[in-house]
Amino acid sequence: MTTDAAITRALDAATPAEGPADFAIVFGNRQADPVVHAARLYHSGLVPAIVLTGGESRTLAGHNEARAHAAALREAGVPDTDLVIEDRSQNTVDNALFAAPLIAARLGAPTTATAILRWYHFRAVVHLFQAMPSLRRVHTVCYDHPDHVTGEPVSRAGWPRTARAAKLALEYRYLPWLEPQLTISDGGWVRK
Repeated sequence: MTTDAAITRALDAATPAEGPADFAIVFGNRQADPVVHAARLYHSGLVPAIVLTGGESRTLAGHNEARAHAAALREAGVPDTDLVIEDRSQNTVDNALFAAPLIAARLGAPTTATAILRWYHFRAVVHLFQAMPSLRRVHTVCYDHPDHVTGEPVSRAGWPRTARAAKLALEYRYLPWLEPQLTISDGGWVRK
């Protein structure tokens, strides 16, 4: 039987350090946290470009996730010239697959990225590596977000008590076939 601690370790996308990267990527969602982190990375000079993913929200009619994040980043002083917008995807796999050619067209064959994502979204890191063979290192900036039922943060310690728990346990089941042998080295995820 798998313990909550084992599932937490397997899902956890966190890396111990941020570092310079060729771009930052925000995986589609409606949260404001990723925009704050993306703007901070950009204005501190750690990333020269920000990739935004996500199409029309499945739960909020008329809300395009990538375009909403782009508008917030413009308000935070990030120019359009440094934004790459993928606004069609409906899931994590599509976020990575649809963004990859846009990134290649704009940035060539980048070797480093910073993924801004929920702490338990390790599979997003996996899909990013799969979609972009040129990547050698992915740093992460992770955040908690509120549970859609209780409003409690889905934290590492508290996730088993949230409505999201069943989904996280299900994701854990699929990680073995998704994982392309990643490990943490020099502060980021790298291929083994």
